[in-house]
Amino acid sequence: MNMDYSVIIPVYNSSRSLPELAARIDAQLGGKESSGFEIIMVDDASPDESSWETIKTLAARYPFLKGYRLLRNEGKNGALICGMDHAKGDYLILMDDDLQHRPEDFPVLIKEGEHDLVIARFPENRNGRVKDWLSRMKGKLDERFAGKPEGLRFGPFMMMKKEIANELCKLRTPFPYLPAMLFSLTRDAVNVSVPHDKRRHGRSQFTLYKMLKLMSNLLINNTSVMLRTVSVAGIAFSILSFLLALYFLYKKIFVGIHVAGWATLVILVLLIGGITLFSLGIIGEYLLRIIKALEHRSAYVIREETA
Repeated sequence: MNMDYSVIIPVYNSSRSLPELAARIDAQLGGKESSGFEIIMVDDASPDESSWETIKTLAARYPFLKGYRLLRNEGKNGALICGMDHAKGDYLILMDDDLQHRPEDFPVLIKEGEHDLVIARFPENRNGRVKDWLSRMKGKLDERFAGKPEGLRFGPFMMMKKEIANELCKLRTPFPYLPAMLFSLTRDAVNVSVPHDKRRHGRSQFTLYKMLKLMSNLLINNTSVMLRTVSVAGIAFSILSFLLALYFLYKKIFVGIHVAGWATLVILVLLIGGITLFSLGIIGEYLLRIIKALEHRSAYVIREETA
């Protein structure tokens, strides 16, 4: 029989929520004997051993559940790509492991299955004001630099066609950024409104540092905005330096300079030196990432998998 749906779940320190999540997906998509769906749980090198042990227990209980454990922590996007690589379904459903995304809302996503991407939008976000503000700021960056359609709300709970996932997995990079990768392939995306449940166990592992790191993957690996900014700044300050040089040359020849311009000299040296160091830092970051990409590093490495 054909595989209809693959539910991909990146897992990180969430052993307490996984049994209920698997049971609810099972109830929603057809029961244990159904071969029309699969669940793929990818343990993103969780520090706790219980997450992987729970996945192995669930894999033994449910024949449709497969688990993968990554060798090192790659972040959510790396774990998702691992799941996509091993998915067999015609449609891939991506969701979090913390029970804030409800399997009972799968029919809402499936109803819009004629689109390449169906992305859940939460009228009431349960992640707090700061994270909601950061998410909106990230959305604006995605519109400006990642090609996200204006007004579309991107989120981690979504469904995509298998063809899109296959093409996405061909974009091999050690610094994956899912919105840029997806919207480079298709703009056929819609939002559907679904509830956003409260987190029941623990705290969110998606910290401010991880969000900023993810944004750096957009700004450095998926757009040339930083390099262009440095180039424009370099040209602008070069022109300014040239004009200042002409000005002081004019004063020297036609007016005469009676007081040594130590302040001006120091300011210019610091300004030009600062721009130079900043530029070298950005270029160094690009070179570091280019080197890692040339080493053909994968977005993930599997340590082990369930039987």
